[in-house]
Amino acid sequence: MDLPIPNWPELLLATICFLFMHYINQRNKPIVSWPLLGMLPSLAINAHCIFEYLTRALNRAHGTFSFLGPALTNFEFILTCDPKNIKHIVKTNFSNYGKGKDFKEIFDDVFGDGIFVAESESWRIQRKMSHAHVQSKDFRTFLATTTQDLTDSGLLPLLGRAARQGSQVDLQDLLIRLTFDSTCTSILGRKAGCLSPGLPVIPFSKAIDDGLEAIFFRHVVPRSWWKLMKRLEIGWEKRMLHARHVIDEFVKEQIAITKSELESKGSSEDLMTSYMSSNRSLSNTFLRDTMVNFLFAGRDASGVALSWFFWLIFENPHTEAKILEELRNVLGGRTSIPLEDLHRLVYLHAALYETLRLYPPVPIDQKAAVHNDILPDGTMVKAGTKIFYSIYSMARMEWIWGKDCREFRPERWIGEGGELKPDLEFKFMSFNAGPRSCLGQDMAFTQMKIAVATILANFQVVVVEGQNVSPKTSVILLNKNGLKVTIKERPLQA
Repeated sequence: MDLPIPNWPELLLATICFLFMHYINQRNKPIVSWPLLGMLPSLAINAHCIFEYLTRALNRAHGTFSFLGPALTNFEFILTCDPKNIKHIVKTNFSNYGKGKDFKEIFDDVFGDGIFVAESESWRIQRKMSHAHVQSKDFRTFLATTTQDLTDSGLLPLLGRAARQGSQVDLQDLLIRLTFDSTCTSILGRKAGCLSPGLPVIPFSKAIDDGLEAIFFRHVVPRSWWKLMKRLEIGWEKRMLHARHVIDEFVKEQIAITKSELESKGSSEDLMTSYMSSNRSLSNTFLRDTMVNFLFAGRDASGVALSWFFWLIFENPHTEAKILEELRNVLGGRTSIPLEDLHRLVYLHAALYETLRLYPPVPIDQKAAVHNDILPDGTMVKAGTKIFYSIYSMARMEWIWGKDCREFRPERWIGEGGELKPDLEFKFMSFNAGPRSCLGQDMAFTQMKIAVATILANFQVVVVEGQNVSPKTSVILLNKNGLKVTIKERPLQA
């Protein structure tokens, strides 16, 4: 008996009609879910603008929805930007929400068992050690002095040359180079030479960027897919393999140098020497993971935020004018600010808060439930479920920040008496909150205020028109095309 020959045109037409009707039925949902493939195709199509896409989805879902991946992949999670849910996860029911085993796997190649990945007792031990060293007065002074010295001797000459030549520079690149050199000096005791003439490529810095990009894609594809790519050494997993080798070799060399100097010179103010001096039995693996975690935090949090800050004040000249007025009053004709006067830069501090609200360096964070739970908005959470909370999206919700939520308005951070308002810790999550709140918040603001005050006291930064300023698809909210600017000399007192 002959089998009937399929009528392919009719079959194709029927399939198209089915998919179209399916889309019509799904279009008002947060994300369109397709037969067998779930929501992954919708996510992939919008990967180039992922943070805005998820923000629109969360807005339609009133703050929280469940993401369903392809059938048989177990690729499911909850996404939220509701401050009540976030407070429940990171503070109220903190013990029920850890990083999860998937998190460790995803981040292991770059961060190892460092403080950002560590859980339970390992995390508590590392946090206690970090707090003792990072919060010491000597280290904080060393960081501030290092940042000022590198700004004066490294960044300002480069900007001055660009001003004289009338040339364009990538300000994002320069600021990340500044904060990385500052962080390297504070953590390792020596700068990486990022601001040297010719702006050399720093292999470690590039390796961190490649590793973070691969980490992002590990988040948005099923685990089995990226594990296969890693086994085959293809795509972003091939770059991850190379990045890990570069990171390991760099830190291995730095540890060897510090141990050698410790024997000959004794103690120093940098973090690695401090760690080694206080406990000579620390393993090289522990030191490697600790230093990579700190180098990442110091380089990216401040450098990325500064880049968005200069773009925002260029787009909002009235804000820049207020910052300049404050700087004139505090600096009094000087071209750099004494450390004891940093606290007087209240409006600048508020503008940096507002920058971090709109463009948080880490746009999305995650947890995993240990036991079944119910979030404050009624969302059911099964044990083992991953929950992502979008810090980027929180800033763009009218029901959280008001109708002006997308506006750059530093005044929202200043009280009636001219003082900074207390942190709105579960609406503002750039430094996390609860027991795992960031230890380096004060240091980040010190770095940023020194850099901004010194740059604006000497130069006017003009953003080149016509460039596409938008976030890169990565774990860190870099501008995907950098930030091209021209520089003009401007004595502040004028």
